[in-house]
Amino acid sequence: MLFTFRVALPDRPGALAQLTSVIASHAIDVRAIDVLGGKLTEAVDEFLLDGDAERVDALAADLRRGGTFTVMGVRRAGITKENLPELAVVQAVAKQPDRALGILTEGSPRLLDADWAVGFESGFVHWRSRTASAPEVHWSGRIPMRSSRVSNQGLFSLADHVSATLVVAPIPEFGVVLVGRNDGMVFHDTEVLRLQQLVLTIDTVLTATGMARNPSYAS
Repeated sequence: MLFTFRVALPDRPGALAQLTSVIASHAIDVRAIDVLGGKLTEAVDEFLLDGDAERVDALAADLRRGGTFTVMGVRRAGITKENLPELAVVQAVAKQPDRALGILTEGSPRLLDADWAVGFESGFVHWRSRTASAPEVHWSGRIPMRSSRVSNQGLFSLADHVSATLVVAPIPEFGVVLVGRNDGMVFHDTEVLRLQQLVLTIDTVLTATGMARNPSYAS
């Protein structure tokens, strides 16, 4: 299985090598490392790990006990060894541009290792597409200029008992897709940028197919 593993580590020589050595000691393969940024005294890296769930859980517990590294989040990865989710979403939109909103809604949680997504079409207050586990969400109707992290107050409102970190992806002239995580793991700038690049690609496909001039998003 592939897992997204986000860790804050001391910004000092040898820290990354020490961390990868601990990962290897649990018989887990590192498929990729993304440097997400950090502060002056620490760096935040995201690892794509290939290993059994039990081994990854044991790794997280080991790091938490050690105190040197801060585990910021562990999630099943949205990608597989054979498939990249961005490409799959773009290919699906190219084949069925009239289902673009539904396709982006369905694909966004896997793309961002999130839990749910809800799609809203311009001019409609109620959602037009949603994943099975999505909570009830109300949209103000305003489309932001670009993908961004959002609170649950303002553009969107969630029930009081729902706690989630959120990111919104606008498709110009058509609507928005709201993506949520239930475990509190914040969407990083690089994840927001990935989503924005995907939206821009979808917008290009829709323009090329004429959907930008005749919007009609099916779910």
